[in-house]
This record gives sequence, structure tokens and C-alpha cells, in this order.
Amino acid sequence: MNPISFVFSDGQFARKQSTLKALLRTIQFRYHSKRIYLHIPKMLEISEPLQFVFLGKKDYAMERTIILEEESKVSIFEEYASHEKSTYHTETKTHIILHKNARLDFYKLQKESVDATHTAKGRIEQAEGSAMQIFTLDSGSLNAHHEWQVQLKEKHAACALHGLYLLNQDHQHINHHIHVDHQAPFGKSAMFYKGILDQKTQAFFNGRVKVHEKAHRIEAQQENHHLLLSKEASAKSEPQLEIYADDIQCKHGATVGQLDPASLFYLRSRGMDEITARQLLIEAFGMEVLNKISDSTIRDYMQREVNRHE
Repeated sequence: MNPISFVFSDGQFARKQSTLKALLRTIQFRYHSKRIYLHIPKMLEISEPLQFVFLGKKDYAMERTIILEEESKVSIFEEYASHEKSTYHTETKTHIILHKNARLDFYKLQKESVDATHTAKGRIEQAEGSAMQIFTLDSGSLNAHHEWQVQLKEKHAACALHGLYLLNQDHQHINHHIHVDHQAPFGKSAMFYKGILDQKTQAFFNGRVKVHEKAHRIEAQQENHHLLLSKEASAKSEPQLEIYADDIQCKHGATVGQLDPASLFYLRSRGMDEITARQLLIEAFGMEVLNKISDSTIRDYMQREVNRHE
């Protein structure tokens, strides 16, 4: 999928591979004692994603620091998977710093063992004109926890956080805590998360936007929607807005529901069997989030994971 990849096994660096040796020498990548340091130099644009693969079968913790200098641009694709079906805990802490006009597209696929626990915490600091996009797809682990704290520290900084989670194993649980801090004027932020829950599964989403006194003329949106395919599945959303500035645009929305009977009846009335009709409506629900992925190769890869999970 990309020319540069880094593979880890239970938190230990295993190998890196690339067809672009000169580019690999240009970026700064260091690994020491389960700590990753990645530095993208000023004005460097990397057209292909950097891929990080984390394979696990026992407990491990990982810390990462990612720095993009001015005018640099890169995409990062992370994938978490298991060597085998086993019980273990993955814990990651990520610190991302974007300097002026830097851009980072950050994609994550979490498909660990259904007996595993996955905990991910991240902090993002954004300078003037920087842009950050995050997309997360969750289909694995028994318990998953995602936490992002985004600081839009200077004017015209923008962030967009998107996610799709698919739970279909009894007692699977996922929760998201997203906090966006608008500290400067003319910033933009968006959250858009959807969950598809079946069997005895649970989801919790908390999205919080804080607008500081000097953060005038910002735009902030957040949406969280859940589709429940079982009477035993449950979901809860807690959108929060904390506003101390004037002349802003903020909105939020959250829904929890089942398949629309009218839409299902319409498809059935056109000759479609019930299983196919249900599947079509479920796919349409998730596709709205997948379409947020700008990289077509990564979008197709994520779509295949969604199809495999169904």
C-alpha cells in the first residue's frame, strides 16, 4: 500500500522496509525503549502514507512523539492486530506537534483480538494554519478506549476527527473522549463518529468543545450517531459545548436508533429480500463516515475490513 512501513511485535521494533531509501533517510525515525520519535523536516511533502503495524499477543505499552515542521505534509496509517486470539492489553500514548501550515492525515485501524483491551490516549498541539485529520476504524478488542485532546493554539488552525466502530461480539465495549480546545480565532473543528452495534455490546461517546475568550469567529461541529441492530445493544452520547467568546458557529447532534422501518419497507416493496435490504441500509449508514477518507487506497482498505467484519 505504501513504500515505507514500520513493523512492531508486542511493542518491540521488528523491521522497517521501503522502496524509497533516500526518503527514509530524510525523515527522522528513532525507536528506543518502546518510545517512537518521528520528525518530518520543514517543507517536506510525502505523497505515500507511512505505515506502522503493531502486532500483539501479550501486554505492551508504547509512547510516540510525532513532529511536523513548517509547511510539511504527511499521512500516517496505523494498524493494530493480533498474532493469535489471546488476552492482553495494548496501551499507547501519542503526542503530535504541528508547526505553521503543516498537515497530517492520521488513519488508524484497530482489529485486535476480541479478548484484548486497547487503550489509546493522544495530545495534539497545532500552530497557525496547521491542519489535522484523524480517522479511526474499530472492529476488534473486547474493550477499547480512545482519548484525544486537541489544542488549536494559534489562528486558522483546523482539525477533523472521524470514526466508525463495529461491535458484534457479546460484551464488547468502546468509549471515546474527544476534547477540542479552541484557543485562538478563525479555527475550525469537526467531530463525526458513527457506531454499529449488535448482540450485547455497548458504546459511549463524549465530545467536548471549549471556546476560549479570544477565540472569535471559530466554527465547531460534532455529530455522533449509533445504529443498534439488537435489543440488547446500548449506546450513550454526551456532547458538550463550553463557550466564552462571541461571533462563533457551534453545533452538535447525537442519535441512537434502529434501522428505519419505512426505508426497510421501501426496499422490500421493490423486490429486495429482508437480509439484503438490511445489509444495504447498514452499509449506507457506515459509508457516510468512510467517505471522509480522502486517500482512495486507504478508503478501499478500510472498506474491505468493514466487509470482512460483517
